[in-house]
Amino acid sequence: DRWEELAARLPTSWLREPVWGDGLTLTFDSHAQSGGGAALLGLSAAHGFFNLTLGCTGGQYSPDFPRLSCAPCPRGTYAAASGAKECQPCPGQSWTADVGAASRAQCASCPPNTCNGNGDCGLNAVDSRSVCICDVGFFAFDNCQVAWLWIGLVFSLFLILLVYGIVRQTRRSRRAKRKLGQVQHENLEIRQDLDELKQVFRINPRSVKIAPAPVASGAFGDVFEGVWHDRAVAVKRLRQALLLDDEFMALFEAEVQCMMTV
Repeated sequence: DRWEELAARLPTSWLREPVWGDGLTLTFDSHAQSGGGAALLGLSAAHGFFNLTLGCTGGQYSPDFPRLSCAPCPRGTYAAASGAKECQPCPGQSWTADVGAASRAQCASCPPNTCNGNGDCGLNAVDSRSVCICDVGFFAFDNCQVAWLWIGLVFSLFLILLVYGIVRQTRRSRRAKRKLGQVQHENLEIRQDLDELKQVFRINPRSVKIAPAPVASGAFGDVFEGVWHDRAVAVKRLRQALLLDDEFMALFEAEVQCMMTV
């Protein structure tokens, strides 16, 4: 009679049709307000009173049931027992494939995007640590995040091109220096040849016999008759004051150069 009285007092929205046998078996539907599952955690009768304990089913939790509705455990957590007030995190770096995990065994996946979309993830059987098997060009030490191989190849190519450019520029500079040295050497030889040619046109004053009196005079100096190696020559002697005039001396040097080309 007391079992029937209990069944009659329970909200019909919480119960399916009771099953009678040696005792009363009650199967609960979802909570009327929350839509979350509910389970009979304990049922006892003493001194004419019924003690009924309800809670969330496995894989769900509620900090204050039934005031707060049951909710499925988020991904990465699980609730193995009914009546959980909070969900337990998966061990290590393991993860659940979906919400509402009711067993630790469901923590068999890696967290989302563990390998950054560049490899496959697996779990270490000892400590549930995630291990990435990266695609070509990526490495597991940064969870397949950066394509270090391709960066290394590009950097190596850059270094090769840089070294090639330096070597090529060095060779060009050496060739230019050698060519410049050759040109400078040739210019030096030309200057030496010109100096030798100039020496041909330079006459030692002691080798010229000059008459004591000039045959003509001008603004710049006097002209004398002379003899150089049995040849009659004209000798022009500049006035002493003009030797101190740089502008005049430049003009005189130009005149000498002109005479040397005749």
